Amino acid sequence: MDRRKKAPEKNKQLLSQTILSHTSKIVCPKIGGVIVESTSYSSNDLQYIEDSWGVKSINAIAKNLNRSVGAILNKKGRLGLGPFLDCGEYITVHQFFLAIGRTGGDEYTLGTWLKKDFPIKRRRVHHCSFNIIYLNDFWKWAEEYRTRIDFDKFKENAVGAEPEWVKEQRTADVEFAKYKGVPWTTKEDNQLKSLLKLYKYTYKALSMSLYRTEGALKRRMVDLNIKERPLRESSGSTWTTDQIRIVTEMYYKGYKNDVIKGYVDKSGQAIRGKIERLIKDGLITKWK
Repeated sequence: MDRRKKAPEKNKQLLSQTILSHTSKIVCPKIGGVIVESTSYSSNDLQYIEDSWGVKSINAIAKNLNRSVGAILNKKGRLGLGPFLDCGEYITVHQFFLAIGRTGGDEYTLGTWLKKDFPIKRRRVHHCSFNIIYLNDFWKWAEEYRTRIDFDKFKENAVGAEPEWVKEQRTADVEFAKYKGVPWTTKEDNQLKSLLKLYKYTYKALSMSLYRTEGALKRRMVDLNIKERPLRESSGSTWTTDQIRIVTEMYYKGYKNDVIKGYVDKSGQAIRGKIERLIKDGLITKWK
């Protein structure tokens, strides 16, 4: 048989398959074992796709509309809908860490949070699976562990509408951000040594001058084997009712001890001790 006569028939079949692959399936009788498809969508169908995108799985949307998965993916493009995991009530773990401004150390942070019941789920989209975070679950978790999240780098509304408490926590974290968390420079080391040799500064004064936490100062003096020590804070001073009120209010708003000391005449260490006693006495609740 002449092979040239087969070409037109083969091309015809390929054309037919291409046309069918770009249309959408509907329930109808089969003709020659091939499902007849249609590009027709009702206004209700289109509304259903838009409302369900990112909420229901693509397979579920296709099944409920009696369409193929490919047809739904094709239609979503024409409707201007974004990637499936960019929509709805959840985002991927990777997208989440990018949104909150963490570009490094994600595995360590995630590992730490998972020990605190961080709400990660596994989601299957078409033929792939992803680790995702439902935003409502995240905000419920975040309210309990708010002091473990750095909202200074967490851009406002980066993962959707935020609860009211986030605003005050972000303010607290922005204030704490002035205390450096980066490695010490030689210049800073020399400055610390010079100030200590003057024997006129307390931990609180040095902390607020060098923008390092009191804990960071203690660790650095040990690392550098510095013998000099800051002056002792005035011991035995009574806490006033107003001071306790300020510490309690700021603690519940998520402020760190080294920030609170700027609002009361106490060191960060003294404030930490007071908070621990208030927690022990059941007067305030410890953050998770």
